[in-house]
Amino acid sequence: QLHFILLKTAALVGSSVVRRSHGSSMPEDTIPLVVMDGNGQASTNNADEVETGQVVLEEEHNIPRPVLADGYIVYLKRSLGELFFGTRFNLLLLALPFAMIAKAAGWSDVTLFTFSLITLCPLAERLGFLIDQLTLHINDTLGSLLTASFGNVPELIISMSFLRRGKDDHSLLRLVQVSLIGSILSNLLLVLGSSMLIGGVRHPEQQFNKVGAKANTGLLMLVTAAVLFPTILDVTHEGRDDEAALKFSRFTSICLLLSYVLYLFFQLKTHRHVFSGEEDDDKDDDVLGFWGSVFWLAVFSLIISFVSDFMVDAIKGASAAYNVPTLFTGTIILPIVGNAAEHASATIFAWRNKMDVACGVAVGSSVQIAVSVFPLCVIVGWMIGSPLTLDVHIFEFATLAVTVLVVSSLMHDGHSHWMTGILLLMVYVVISVGYLEHEDDFN
Repeated sequence: QLHFILLKTAALVGSSVVRRSHGSSMPEDTIPLVVMDGNGQASTNNADEVETGQVVLEEEHNIPRPVLADGYIVYLKRSLGELFFGTRFNLLLLALPFAMIAKAAGWSDVTLFTFSLITLCPLAERLGFLIDQLTLHINDTLGSLLTASFGNVPELIISMSFLRRGKDDHSLLRLVQVSLIGSILSNLLLVLGSSMLIGGVRHPEQQFNKVGAKANTGLLMLVTAAVLFPTILDVTHEGRDDEAALKFSRFTSICLLLSYVLYLFFQLKTHRHVFSGEEDDDKDDDVLGFWGSVFWLAVFSLIISFVSDFMVDAIKGASAAYNVPTLFTGTIILPIVGNAAEHASATIFAWRNKMDVACGVAVGSSVQIAVSVFPLCVIVGWMIGSPLTLDVHIFEFATLAVTVLVVSSLMHDGHSHWMTGILLLMVYVVISVGYLEHEDDFN
C-alpha cells in the first residue's frame, strides 16, 4: 500500500510538471492512473505523460538518473561501450594483446617495448576518465583532492616498476629520476607550449590566473632547490660520508611531501576561489556508477602495472635497437607517450579559450610529479631498500632549472600568445637534442 501511495504521488507530481511545461490549459483528466499488476510492477493508463513528467522533473531539479535504472544488461552495454569505445584513443588498446604475446613468446625487446608503449597511451587516458567518473559521486572538495592526488597515477606506477627492479639493478634508479624529470619537462614545455601555440593561433591574446601560476611556479622553484643541493653534495664530494646525498634526499623528500599537503589545503580550502577557473565546467555523464568506477579503476591500474613491467624489461634492449641512449628513451620518448592524453586535452581547452584549464592540466601535473610523485618514490625506495636520491646529476638538473626559469618568466604576467608557445617548444627541442647527445655512465 505504501508503495502504491508513493507511486501515485510521483505520478501526480510528474503530471503537474508536464502541465506546467505544456501550459496551464492541460486538462486535469490527463493525470495518469498508476496501478499495480500481479507482479508488483507499476502500470499506468498514460505512460507517456509519466515518463515525460519524470524527465522534466529530473531536468528541472538536476536529479541524476541511476545507472541501473534500465537494468543490468543495458548498464553493461552502455558502460562497456563508453569505457572501451568512448574515444579514438582506445583504438590503440589493440596493441595490448600483442604486447602480452610478445612477452609470453619472448619476442625482441624492441617489439615488446613498442607495443607496451603504444598500449600505455589509451590506458593513461582511460584512467583519467575513471577518476572523473568517481568524482561524480563525492563532494567537490574530495573530488578535487582525488583528482589532484591521482592525476599522475600512470607515472607513479611506472616509477614503482623501475623502483622495484632497482633493488637488484641500481642503474634502473636513474631511469626513475629521468622519467620523472622528463614528465616535468614534457608538461611544462611540450604540453604547455603546444597549448599556447594552438590557442594563440585562434585567439590573439589569452589570459590565465596569475595567482595560481605564481603558486605553481613557486613550488617548482622549491623542487629545483631540493634537487640542487644533493647534486652539489655528490659532485663536490663535500658530504660528511658517502650517504650524505641519500640522507639529505630523504629528509628533503619529507619536506616536499609536507609542502604538497599544505599546497592542497591552500588550493582546495583557503584559496579555492583562486583556482576555480582551472576546473573544467563540462562534467561527464555518470556512466559507471560509484562501484563500477572503483572496480574498473583497480582493473586498469593493474593492467598499467603489467605493461610498465614489460617496458622495464625491454627498455635497454629497445634503446639499443633504436640506436638512442637509454636516458633519451626514458626522458623524452616515454613521457611524450605517457602524457599524450593530457597533451590532447590541454590543447583542446586552449583552442576553446579556456587557458586556465589548460594551464591547470600542464603546470598542475608538473607540480604533482615534482612535489608528490618524486619525493614519494624516494620514501618508498627507502622502505623497500632501493637507495633512490634526488641527485639527478648536473645535466638533468640544468635542464630542469632552465625549464622552470623560462616557464616562470613567461607566465608571470598572466597573458600568453602564440609566440609564447613557440619559445617553450623551441626550448624543448633544444633539450631533447641535448639528451640525444648526452653521454652518461648509464649509457
